[in-house]
Amino acid sequence: GSEMCIRDSLYGEHDNLTSIETVSAFAKLHHADLTVIPGGEHWFHTDEQMQFLDKWIRERSLNDVCG
Repeated sequence: GSEMCIRDSLYGEHDNLTSIETVSAFAKLHHADLTVIPGGEHWFHTDEQMQFLDKWIRERSLNDVCG
């Protein structure tokens, strides 16, 4: 079977669908780092948010700890 590898979570500072407490508890439960996008919402859609997301993904793919 396949396992999901949760290393990091990304959260929008102004997310109105999921609370920071919920995301923090999820990250803690899975021993994942939590990054907050300043000014971000639940859906990342602005050029700045998409650039942040792309950089965030690239940085994590270089440090693939899931094997």
